[in-house]
Amino acid sequence: MGRIVAPYGVKGWLKVVPSTAERETLLSHKEWWLRPRGEGSEWRHCTLEEGRPPALTGTEAAKAIHIIDACYQSARCGRPVKIQ
Repeated sequence: MGRIVAPYGVKGWLKVVPSTAERETLLSHKEWWLRPRGEGSEWRHCTLEEGRPPALTGTEAAKAIHIIDACYQSARCGRPVKIQ
């Protein structure tokens, strides 16, 4: 189904990279079995409480960062800053 790549946020969320072609199908599964890497690791049954795709795509997030950076630059120099 996929693999956990990192913890995310402060509420116990996890960032998961799906190995399926259709990423949204991963979130439709409410029961998951997780196993740490390594030999002899036991599988653990987990229940998905909430599953949703990220609010922004990577491209949209990069645009938002450019806008925020331009706002800070404008505040520092006291004039409008062109966003590229």
